[in-house]
Amino acid sequence: MLGTGAPFTRAVADGLLESGLRPFACIQSGSAGTPLATLPGTSLEIPAPSPWLARMQRAGSLVMFEGDVPDPAGWIRNQAIDLLLVACWPRRIPPAVYRAPRIAALNLHPSLLPDWPGRDPVGDMLRAGDSHYGVTLHRLEEVLDGGEILSQRAFAMPPGSDRTTIEERAARLGAALVAAFIHSRA
Repeated sequence: MLGTGAPFTRAVADGLLESGLRPFACIQSGSAGTPLATLPGTSLEIPAPSPWLARMQRAGSLVMFEGDVPDPAGWIRNQAIDLLLVACWPRRIPPAVYRAPRIAALNLHPSLLPDWPGRDPVGDMLRAGDSHYGVTLHRLEEVLDGGEILSQRAFAMPPGSDRTTIEERAARLGAALVAAFIHSRA
């Protein structure tokens, strides 16, 4: 699992643990000892130290920072990783990385793709006044947020809901989509 420690990442991690799934490894963007204030190009604040990594470590996941993995594609292949899950990542993922898992590389995106692709879909929706919220599980491809859509789930939110509340709801529903995908392959 790749993530930033932002609310969406944390809620996905919690949802996976609650469904009985434990990622083999959790990798946070950045490097250990370098507190991240915001994701580039967004207003998303990234907490440091990383509470989601501490939770995952307690659950038995291998915990690392992006800077600790000099060759991510090789590491994924060497560890025989079946599934790569991205839940909020600040940059495009190179093809060598998303092609390295044995089964698939997936992204959880907090909108109903193809609407609102990009790094800050919930913020973009809030600024535009769009209240058609949802989450999409899709395959990673070269085109940002353009991979095959595997499943989606729409949801309603009360008027005036804030970004964190919307992202946490999308993340919890997204974790259930991931669990369903994994169980369908078992």
